[in-house]
Amino acid sequence: MPMKRIKRLKRSKRATASETKSDMISYMPEDILHRIVSRLPVKQAVSTCILSRKWRYIWRFIDTMVFDEEKDFNTSNVRFKSFINQTLDLHKSYINLEKFCIRMKSSASTGIILNFNQLIDKAFSQIPEDDIVRWTNSAVTRNVKDFDLTCSTGLPSCLFGARSITSLRLSRVKIGEFDGDANLDSLNSISLQNVSVSTETMGRVLSGSPVLENIYLEECEVLSSLEGRHTGLRSIQIEFCNDLVKFDMDVPNLQTFKCRISENQDLEIQRLGAKSLRSIEVLLLEETLIRDSCLLMPTISYRIFELLKTLNLTKFRIKDEILQFMIHNCPLLEDLIMVKCITPSYVSIFSDSLKSLGLYDCSNLEGFKIDAPNLVVFNYSGGMVHVSLMNSTCKLEAQINLTMKGMLFDISRSALSTAQPWSRKLKKVLAMFNHAKTLKLNLANSMADNLMDLVDLPNQLEVISNELHVLLHGIVSLLPTREAISTCVLSKRWRYIWRYIHTLDFSQYNIGDNERFKYFINQTILLHKSRVNLKNIRIHFLHLAKIPYELDQWINSALNRKVQEFDLRCPGHENYLLPSSVYSAHSISSLMLENCIVQDTNGSMNLVSLETLSLHEVVITNQMIEQVVINCPLLKGLWIERCKGLLSLEGRHNGIRSITISYYCNFKEFNMDVPNLQSFECIGCQEVIEIKTCGLRSLCSIESMSFGSGNMSSCLPGIFRPSNFMVFRALKTLKLQYFSITNEVLHSLISNCPLLEDLEMFDCTTQRDLKISCQILKRLAVTCCSELQGIKIDVPNLEYFEYDGEIVDVSSELSLQYSS
Repeated sequence: MPMKRIKRLKRSKRATASETKSDMISYMPEDILHRIVSRLPVKQAVSTCILSRKWRYIWRFIDTMVFDEEKDFNTSNVRFKSFINQTLDLHKSYINLEKFCIRMKSSASTGIILNFNQLIDKAFSQIPEDDIVRWTNSAVTRNVKDFDLTCSTGLPSCLFGARSITSLRLSRVKIGEFDGDANLDSLNSISLQNVSVSTETMGRVLSGSPVLENIYLEECEVLSSLEGRHTGLRSIQIEFCNDLVKFDMDVPNLQTFKCRISENQDLEIQRLGAKSLRSIEVLLLEETLIRDSCLLMPTISYRIFELLKTLNLTKFRIKDEILQFMIHNCPLLEDLIMVKCITPSYVSIFSDSLKSLGLYDCSNLEGFKIDAPNLVVFNYSGGMVHVSLMNSTCKLEAQINLTMKGMLFDISRSALSTAQPWSRKLKKVLAMFNHAKTLKLNLANSMADNLMDLVDLPNQLEVISNELHVLLHGIVSLLPTREAISTCVLSKRWRYIWRYIHTLDFSQYNIGDNERFKYFINQTILLHKSRVNLKNIRIHFLHLAKIPYELDQWINSALNRKVQEFDLRCPGHENYLLPSSVYSAHSISSLMLENCIVQDTNGSMNLVSLETLSLHEVVITNQMIEQVVINCPLLKGLWIERCKGLLSLEGRHNGIRSITISYYCNFKEFNMDVPNLQSFECIGCQEVIEIKTCGLRSLCSIESMSFGSGNMSSCLPGIFRPSNFMVFRALKTLKLQYFSITNEVLHSLISNCPLLEDLEMFDCTTQRDLKISCQILKRLAVTCCSELQGIKIDVPNLEYFEYDGEIVDVSSELSLQYSS
C-alpha cells in the first residue's frame, strides 16, 4: 500500500477517536435518545435526522407531536399541511402517542371575531376537512392519550370512539352530530374553547365518558343546557357561554363548581343542579347567577352547601341577609372571597369555621363587623372603612390595601388639616388589629411616609407604599447591606428603597478597620426605618481587642424592629456580656452567639418564638441552659460548641429534634428527657461522657447519630458496652469519627440497630481486617481508617460503597450491586 494511503488511514482513525470522545450522546441507548427527541418540537425533532446515520430514524419513534403553524410555518399554509402529512407517513404507526397537538394560526386580516360563523369562515387558515379527518385518524390509531386540536373545520366523528384518550382539548371547532354512542372510556378531562356544540351532542359525549372528572367550557356556542347524571365528575368550570341558560346536572360527587357569565345572561340552576352543589368544596360564582334561581331559596329544607370550604363571589349585587344565609348554610366554610361586589354600606360576617377572608374593591362598603374566632388570614382592598368588630385568633395575618382617593401626594403643613381626619380613621382601623400576629398596610400613594408620622403605629405593622416598592424592596433585600445602600445613587426612585430592607448584614470582613466598621453600622441603623420589621441581622467582627460601647444600642435597635434571626459573633480576648433585653425578645426565632457571656436572668427568660439556638465559645452555666429548655417551648435545634461553664444537659423538652455537642473539654453528663429527639451528635469531646437514664431513653428513638473521638466503650460507657449494648430501634444513620473500634464492638452495635441504612466511619482506628455484616444496610463509607488492610462485606442490599485510603483487599460473600 502506498505511504500516502497509510497516513490518510491513520489520520481518519485519529479523527474517529476524537469524535467518539466529543459525541457521547449518540452512544446512549436508543430508548433514551427517543425520549430526548420526543421533548423537542416536531420540526426540530425531524431535523435531527441529518446529524449522523444513527440519528437518521430516531425521530420516527417519538411519542409527542406538536404541530404549531404560527411558530413553525408562519409564511406558508401549504408547507404546514405537507409537513404534517409527510411526518405522519414516515412516523412508525405502531408507536403509541402520549400527546398529539395541531394548532392552526388565525388570519391577521380578520380583526376582531364577533361570532362563531365569522370565526369558521375567516379567522383561520383554510385546511380541507379531509386532512383533519386523516390526521385525527392517524392519532387515534396510535392510541393517543392527550389530544389537542385548534382549527376551523368540523370535528371528525372517529375521535369520539377513541378509547385511549385521557385529555381532550378542542378550540375553534364545530362538533356536529355523529352516529352511535361516544366511547371515550379513558377520558379524564375535557376542555372546549370557542366550540360550537349542541346540547344533545354534549350529553352523548358526557354519557360516553364514564371516568370523566373535569369539564372546562369557555365561550361555547349553541349549547343551551347541561343535563343528565354523571357520578364521576369532580370539577365543572363555565366561562361566558352566552347560550347556556340552564344547569340541571345530577353530579353527586362534584367538588368544584366555577361559573362566570356575562351581565345580560340568565343562567338558571334548577333542582338537580342545586342538589349537586350540596357536596362541593370550592364554589366560584359571578354576576347575577343566583338571582331568581333555587340555589339560595330559603324554602329548601336541607343545608345546601354541607361540604363547601371555599366560596368566591365576583361582581355580585348581594344583600346582607343573603350573605348571612349563604354563610349559615356552609358549616365547613373556610375561605370566603368577595371581589368587586356591590354590597350594603355595612357588612356583617359571623362564622366559627372561617379561616380566610378577602374583601377586594367592593362598592358602597363603608364598614364591616367580623366575628370569626378561627380567622387566620384577612385581606382587604379598597377605600377607608369603619371596623366595628374584629374577633379572630391571635395568629391572624392581615393585609390592608388602602386607596386614598382625593388625598395629596405630598403632606405639607398646609395639607395637615386634610390628612388628620384620614389619619384618625386609620388609627381606629389599625387599633382593631392590635392582636394580629402580622399586619401589612399597603398605601397606594407615595405620600405614605409623611402621612404615617401622624399615626401611632402598632408594633407588628409593616408599611408598604405601593406594589412597585414591594418588588424593589425584595430585590434590594437580597443584596449585601453595603451594596444595598449603594443603590441610593441610581435614581430618585431608588434613593430611599434601602431604608425598608428586611435584612441587615454587617460583616467586618467587607469593611476593614474597627472605626470604619462602627461608623458604618451607626449610620445604617440611624437612617434605616425603625418601623420596618427585620427578618435577619448579622453582626460579625473579625477581631476585637475591646467591645464597642455602641453594641448594646445596635442590639436594642434590632429588637425594637422585631428581628427574627439574630447572629452575633465577637471573636477576641474579651467575652461580651449579652444585654438582658435579648432574653425576653418574643420575635427571635433563630439565635446564634459567639464569644458572649450569657448571664443569669433570674427566671425572666421568655424566648417564646425561639426555634434554633447555636452557641460557640459562649460562657453559660447549667442553670441558664435549663432556663432555655423550660422557657423556649418551640425550640427544635440546639448546637453547643466549645462553650465554657456548661458541664451537663438536663431537663425535659418535647419539641427538640436535634442536639449537637462538639469539641468540649469539660462536658461530662447528658441526662435530658427529649422524647421527640431525631438527631444527636457528640464530636471531639475529650472527657468521659456519662449518659444517664433520661439521656439513654431519649437516644433509643433517634434516627441519626454521630459520635467522634476516643474509645467507644470508655468515652460513652452508658451506650457502648459490648456485653450490654443499647438497642437503637429507629436509628437509620450512624457516623463514627476518630474512634478506636474492634470488630466485636462494631458487630454488636450494628446488631442493635435493626433499621440501620447508612454507616460512615471516618479516621477510625480499626483491626487490620474489618468485618461488616448487615442485612438492610444501603450505604457504607470507610474513609481514612488507619491500620486497615482488608474489608470483608456481607451486605446483600448495599447500594452505595465509598472507600478512601490505602489500597486494601475488599471481599464479599455476595454479588453486590452498588457504585463505588
